[in-house]
Amino acid sequence: SVPPVSREHAIWREVVEVMDRWTARGIHLDGIGPQTFSFIEAMLDQWLGGDITPIPLVWAIWGYHPMPDILNMVPVSGDIEAVRRWKARAAAYPDAVQQRVYELYLPTLEYWPDDYHYQNKTRKNDLAFLQGLTTTQVHAIAQVLFARNRQWFTGDSNLLKNLSRLEIAPSNLIERLESALYPTTDGDFLRRQHETITALARETLALART
Repeated sequence: SVPPVSREHAIWREVVEVMDRWTARGIHLDGIGPQTFSFIEAMLDQWLGGDITPIPLVWAIWGYHPMPDILNMVPVSGDIEAVRRWKARAAAYPDAVQQRVYELYLPTLEYWPDDYHYQNKTRKNDLAFLQGLTTTQVHAIAQVLFARNRQWFTGDSNLLKNLSRLEIAPSNLIERLESALYPTTDGDFLRRQHETITALARETLALART
């Protein structure tokens, strides 16, 4: 679950019962994450105020980002009007949010393109280092591009699909990211990966500064 609802909370007994009922009918539920009204409202206040600190959760690679969940809520019962209010608030994208995203992620894109160690690790085929750095840079590129388009980062799931919907982005973004992320066996992949990610980082920086 997403804090503050812990496994000790009484609501979890209801959650387990609901999941068991659906399982008995042959329907698998991926999971249920109960959240309190006060938690959702606190997240809205925090994130709209520019404090966009993801919540560290084991199932969220880059941390839990609450705003996409709020925007994608589909009320089926209960206080439907409250959900509408939350979605209306989450539809905003304040300047403070864009500025904070830039503060957090532009340094990654500024630092690595000309870094000697990055070039050296590429020549030495340091796979573990390079794959970690590549995904870090792809995440920073995505965060900055969503901010440049004044949209909330959608999370790590289906990231390329969501990036493809952005109006402001480097040319052929998805094709280039796929070529950098999907390894080949020709021995020249890491060099091409370095060139592609470095170029995308520079182009994303330029878009953020316009």
